[in-house]
Amino acid sequence: MMHICTDRTDLDELIGKQDWEGQDLLFRYGPLAQAMKRGGGVDSRT
Repeated sequence: MMHICTDRTDLDELIGKQDWEGQDLLFRYGPLAQAMKRGGGVDSRT
């Protein structure tokens, strides 16, 4: 998995964050968490 990182990239973007959808609070996984769940590596490039 490859994700382009910049000096403005934060952990929420990589790991994920909570968002409200209607009355439900959902967690949206970022690319790092998705790669870890799949068992793949992460290639972060700047």
